[in-house]
Amino acid sequence: MTDYNEGHSVDECREHYNKFYSTTAYPRRQLRIQAPVFESLCEKNGWKDKKIIDLGCGWGITSVLLAAGGNEVTAVDFSLVGIERARNLNPGPHYVCADVLEWTPSIRYDGAFIRDFSPLRYSPSSPHPFGLEHKNVLRTIFKLLRPGSKIAFSIMEEGVDVSAWVNIFEELDAPILYCDNGWFSDNDESPTPWSTPTFGMIVQSPMAETVKTHKSAQSMSYDYKSQWSYNPSKTKI
Repeated sequence: MTDYNEGHSVDECREHYNKFYSTTAYPRRQLRIQAPVFESLCEKNGWKDKKIIDLGCGWGITSVLLAAGGNEVTAVDFSLVGIERARNLNPGPHYVCADVLEWTPSIRYDGAFIRDFSPLRYSPSSPHPFGLEHKNVLRTIFKLLRPGSKIAFSIMEEGVDVSAWVNIFEELDAPILYCDNGWFSDNDESPTPWSTPTFGMIVQSPMAETVKTHKSAQSMSYDYKSQWSYNPSKTKI
C-alpha cells in the first residue's frame, strides 16, 4: 500500500490530510458497515459509560460508533479540516484538533481506539520516517489512560511484522489480550470496517505494578474474534 507519510514531515502530512478531507467525499456507508463490529467491540471490552479516546479519528466515524456504545468519546486528530468535517458530519463526541504526542488533557481515559495512527503506522523493526521511537509513542499514549485500560490498536497494511509489535508491547509490560494479522480483513464471514487487510491487537495498558504473565500471540485464551457476531437486521444507522 502506498503510504504518503513515508518520507514526509509531520507538517507536510498534516497539510496532505487537510487537502484530503477538503476534497474527498464522505464515506457514509461505513457507518452501517462498521456499526455491528463496534457494538461488539464495546461489549467485549466492557466499554459502556466509559471515557474513551479515539486517536487519529479522521471523519469521526469510529468516534460516533464508540459513542453509540454508551461512552463519552474524545476524538483527536491533527487535521483541522478533518476535525471540522467530523464535528458537522458526526456530532456527539468531543472533537479536539491536536498532535496526540503533544496533547495534555486534564483527565486520564478508560480506553483508547487507535486505527492507522500515523506515528504507529510503521514497523518497530524499521527506522521510523518521523524519527520517533515506537516505545516513546506508546508510553505517551499510556500516560493518557488509567492503568489497566484496554486499547484497540490496528494498522491498515499488508505484511505487518507481527512479532515486532508483540515484542514491543511485552517489553512495555502491556499484556496482549488478542492478536490477529487478518483482523477486520475483507472476507465473507464477518463485516469489515476497512477493505484493506488489517493487523490488530487488543492490548492492556500497564498496571502500576505489573507482573509479566504474557501469552504468545498464538495462544490467546481471550479470543475476541470468535465471540463477535453480526446481525445486519440490528443495524439501523
